[in-house]
Amino acid sequence: MAEIPEERRLRDLRYLKAELDREEAVPDGTEKDFRDLLDFACTTTAAPVSPREPKDKPETSSALKAE
Repeated sequence: MAEIPEERRLRDLRYLKAELDREEAVPDGTEKDFRDLLDFACTTTAAPVSPREPKDKPETSSALKAE
């Protein structure tokens, strides 16, 4: 395996550092909001609720009866 020359390694590192410096970290709060939502979802429990009875519905089935 051939070694990468020191000059090329330094040039590549400078390029990568410049790319990182060029990116702007935008503190938009998205990560904090996500963590808050995740925490809420993990610590919240919901009590089971029975389904409501239908009102004003005919007691006959709408399905065709077998003969």
